[in-house]
Amino acid sequence: MKPFHIIKLFLISFLLISNLGSCNDDNDTIKEISNSEVSPITAHNKVIYEINARNYSSEGFNGVKKDLQRLKDLGVDIIWLMPIHPIGTLKREGSLGSPYSIRDYKAINPELGTENDFKSLIETAHSLHIEIWMDWVANHTAWDHPWVTSHLDYYASQNGQQPYSPNGWNDVAQLNYSNPNLRTAMIGAMKYWVQNYNIDGYRCDAVTFVPLDFWQQAIPQVNSIRKIKWLAEGDNPAYMSVFDYDYAWDFNNKLNDFGTGSNASGLIQACKDLYNNPAYSGKGRMVYLTNHDLNSHDGNRIRKVRRQCFAIIRFIFYDLRYASFVQRTGNRNE
Repeated sequence: MKPFHIIKLFLISFLLISNLGSCNDDNDTIKEISNSEVSPITAHNKVIYEINARNYSSEGFNGVKKDLQRLKDLGVDIIWLMPIHPIGTLKREGSLGSPYSIRDYKAINPELGTENDFKSLIETAHSLHIEIWMDWVANHTAWDHPWVTSHLDYYASQNGQQPYSPNGWNDVAQLNYSNPNLRTAMIGAMKYWVQNYNIDGYRCDAVTFVPLDFWQQAIPQVNSIRKIKWLAEGDNPAYMSVFDYDYAWDFNNKLNDFGTGSNASGLIQACKDLYNNPAYSGKGRMVYLTNHDLNSHDGNRIRKVRRQCFAIIRFIFYDLRYASFVQRTGNRNE
């Protein structure tokens, strides 16, 4: 049976279950199947688990490492670590600051642990066949990144101001990708973590804010060290010329529309589009119910839908399935 037929049948079943008012029936008997008995439909069929190590555990990397076996038992294939770098203090927003305000691309936030702690986390994850992907913020830096004083030409100008804060993000400074020296420095920083820490992939933040030709230049150079995986935070098919995965934004919107307005036809069309878009031939897409941005901007999003049933719908897809600490625990502090 084709994947879409499976989805369509599941949606029908879901509508029937919804009419009964519950996704659970305490009288049902469910046979548990171990993860070892489940085979992926395609090579892209993996579960990615997002972790903000600072909020996940007071022990930082070591706290994550202690949980690896449990996460493996839950079916996690990839851990995506939100940025692990030192956080800017100049123009910081809030007492803790955003991990997406990077002060040094080649350093580790001491709140999370040491270089050896990070290496130990990666080595332990690899022993369990779990990949470690880093979050990479290429569009901007913190205002107190050394480049601001040593290489002002690395930064863009706007209305006579250099640097400037893009998109109302007051704690960061916009980089200038028309400068070839910036490109060389950024690629060097990305290579650093592959060469020295053996990471398995990058989730690239705000990817379409950075010119496509930079990624076409950078990704092959990094992959020349070791072929890793690349997830684009965006949904522009043109970027799939070099990326392995992107975000299934429209599918997420239709899924949540279905949860709030029962728009089954819109969701069925979104399923067709998800499976039949030729731009993604041989590529993958990340399907999700929420993520840290949506959780931050619309914290009641999960409560708008029947979480358990939607999690099941999301997890029958063949591509990259997203989960996070905040979804598993309900802790919105992540």
